[in-house]
Amino acid sequence: PLMLIAGFDTETTGRDPQIEQIVQVGAVLWDTEAKTKKAKVKLDMLIQGPHIPPLSEEVTQVHGITDADLHTYGYSFEDVMAMLHESIFGPADAIIAHNGNMFDRPIYEQNCKNLGVEPIGLEKLWIDSMCDIEFPAHITTRKLVHLAAEHGFVNPFPHDALCDVMTLLKIADLYPWDTAIRYAKSPTLTIRAMVSFSEKELAKKQAFRWDGANKEWLKSIKEFQLADATKAATDAGFKITVQKGDK
Repeated sequence: PLMLIAGFDTETTGRDPQIEQIVQVGAVLWDTEAKTKKAKVKLDMLIQGPHIPPLSEEVTQVHGITDADLHTYGYSFEDVMAMLHESIFGPADAIIAHNGNMFDRPIYEQNCKNLGVEPIGLEKLWIDSMCDIEFPAHITTRKLVHLAAEHGFVNPFPHDALCDVMTLLKIADLYPWDTAIRYAKSPTLTIRAMVSFSEKELAKKQAFRWDGANKEWLKSIKEFQLADATKAATDAGFKITVQKGDK
């Protein structure tokens, strides 16, 4: 069974993981089997260097980090990665990040590649708390600050990397880790509800979401859920097609 997991979050210069830079890393080595305090190692570091462009006002408004903060308190990317790899990613059996598949993992990989650092986290299983936790049906939000509220607590410092990591770990630890692992190991599929405009309520009841740009009712599921999703749609009176695999 899973014992040590690395919680991971980044704050960055922008939203595109292929071109932006990491300016803050929050990471925690978390013991999933401990009965008491589970955070074994914590890392919360700002990053500075000539590769980081001036932060825009919009970005600073999101995470509260300024150029002066980076200059005064930041460490080199190489030093931060060395600490992350040795103390947290190295001992971990798996890594968890919120929206990690779409953002934190690719930006970690791209920054390491650009700056000549060997990434060690890519060989491990990544759990994405956006899609790999089996939340109850009444919890439809996936925004981290709202998920915290749904689970009865407040994240006092949203978009602070370490606080976000502690928040996602507190939430994830309320659910079976074995289930999260099963989800993480299964490829993600996007399925399309084959419904007419007059049948849209059928898709809504099955939690499909309207993609206005492409005028489609879509839903992300795990590959192992495809048979159940197909049966549920058939029972409801419509067919589905597999649109694409996301990973």
